[in-house]
Amino acid sequence: MHTYIFQTGRSTELCQLELDLLLFQYKPILVFRNEEISVVEFNESIPLEAIIGASGSVIKVAPVVGYSRDDVDYEYIVGVFSKYVEEQLSEHKKITFGVSYYGKTGFSASEVTKALKVRLSEMGQSSQFVLGSGNDLSSVQVAKEGLLGARGVEFVIVQTDRGFVWGRTSGVQDFERWSEIDYGRPGRDLKSGMLPPKVARMMVNIGLCEYLRSIDSASTPIVYDPFCGSGTVLTEAMQLGCAIVGSDNSLKAVEDTKRNIEWVKSGSRTIVEPRYYQFPLYESVEPKVFLSESVHVFKELGEESVDVIVSEPYMGPTFTEDPTPGKQERIMKGLEKLYIGSFKEFARVLKKGGILVFAEPEYHMRGKVSKIGIIDKATQFGYTPTNVFVSYRREQAFVGRRIAVLKKN
Repeated sequence: MHTYIFQTGRSTELCQLELDLLLFQYKPILVFRNEEISVVEFNESIPLEAIIGASGSVIKVAPVVGYSRDDVDYEYIVGVFSKYVEEQLSEHKKITFGVSYYGKTGFSASEVTKALKVRLSEMGQSSQFVLGSGNDLSSVQVAKEGLLGARGVEFVIVQTDRGFVWGRTSGVQDFERWSEIDYGRPGRDLKSGMLPPKVARMMVNIGLCEYLRSIDSASTPIVYDPFCGSGTVLTEAMQLGCAIVGSDNSLKAVEDTKRNIEWVKSGSRTIVEPRYYQFPLYESVEPKVFLSESVHVFKELGEESVDVIVSEPYMGPTFTEDPTPGKQERIMKGLEKLYIGSFKEFARVLKKGGILVFAEPEYHMRGKVSKIGIIDKATQFGYTPTNVFVSYRREQAFVGRRIAVLKKN
């Protein structure tokens, strides 16, 4: 058996759904899960580098190298880790190490780290260590402090409901690439808000995985975003190798999207390598972006012309404070009308068996949560839910997202 520790991001439901779908083809056995950690077993090794590169949710991954079903004290852990260093790293005159702990409170990763430093010194092994601000090291620290190199190691300890597992981190999320994609793209519109690239990537992966599970096709999937904004969904889909189509009722949005697509194509951000998906690359299909209301896209696209629709639609005005009940009700009714018309139009351009990943607004105002509920009515428009609805919301935000995965009947 091959067992791995996956650390995922803060949007727990969305992150775990993406991870589960990316791992599905490898027949995973879930051993343990909490809000940020998943411990998963497989009968064979899996392509970790490709999974981390494709994922928007995976922050850190560590193959498991040991476990205990009993409570363990610091002395025991230090003994285990020092033995590992002796067996695996003693050829190096000096090593760099760190320790991350995920589990119940009362455990100090820094105390283990310092005790391990003393033990290694007693063994004649020269070392330096890295401490986190809390009980774990960030992916930035792991990468920049050399803990992924030949002379570096991050030990990851997870307290499960059946004991402890520990592993050695083998990869972390490419934070520099994500930062460049988020803040370096030329077309940005802060006033209207932008879907974070990691969230867009997760939504695209969820749509692609669901589509590829149900459709026997060797062709390149066409991913369409009818509310493309600055093109975040489209550029994330393109980097995964998909053909892309986008539209928006704003000329600025269309122009920003085209600029961002060209920016991604012109740089080293074009395709995530090594590739997770094995379908032919998008490069033989020219991206298409056009100006249109979401309720009138059939005229431009035609019958059953796209495989996957991934979109965060227009969610109403930006709120800096709670609106009056009457104003909120008017906004929600207007959006409901827009979404109903859009869902009907999407059913015309989406292929049979195609997937719609759609984020509708969820309002956190005046001490209660309100929703439009269009995704709850999806069966009326020819769709079947394929997964539970998941939520995404930034802290203190008035508007969150309810994300649904729907399959066209």
